[in-house]
This record gives sequence, structure tokens and C-alpha cells, in this order.
Amino acid sequence: MIAGTDIAGMLYDGTFEITPDGFVLGRVKYVLPVGSSTITGLSATDEPIELISPLKLPLVFANDTVHRIETPAGPVNAKFKKVRGL
Repeated sequence: MIAGTDIAGMLYDGTFEITPDGFVLGRVKYVLPVGSSTITGLSATDEPIELISPLKLPLVFANDTVHRIETPAGPVNAKFKKVRGL
């Protein structure tokens, strides 16, 4: 399970699998609440915006490294924190 939030109030929820070649391959749904905007400039003015983004990270992703993620709203750089075992 993938779950989280960020400073803009976006909520993240998703699933993942470990690939044989050592990657975390996932799909993340995120919801931008009304009145918020993303770092890429997408704003939710009248209703929340729900986006789904693929995710591919190295197996050792939570090592304080910044990862570039291509999202439907544009590319973002993110750090991840692992809160329990895979």
C-alpha cells in the first residue's frame, strides 16, 4: 500500500509490486482539494481534482534521494519515507 499527504493537502493512495529486476512499480491516485494548487501550477478551483500517476522507483527508494516522477500534471521531484517493510 502507498499512502500519504503533503503540505498542499493532497492525499495519496495507491498500490505497488516489486519487479524481478529490483524496482517498485506502482500506481498512485492523488486528490487535490479545492483551493489548492500543485507545484506544477494545476489548481482545483471549483471541485477536487483526482489524478492517477504511474510510479517506478528503485527498491532502495527511501534513502533521502530525490526522485523525478512524471505525473499527469507535469514532472515533480519527491523524497519518500518508508514507514514499514515491503
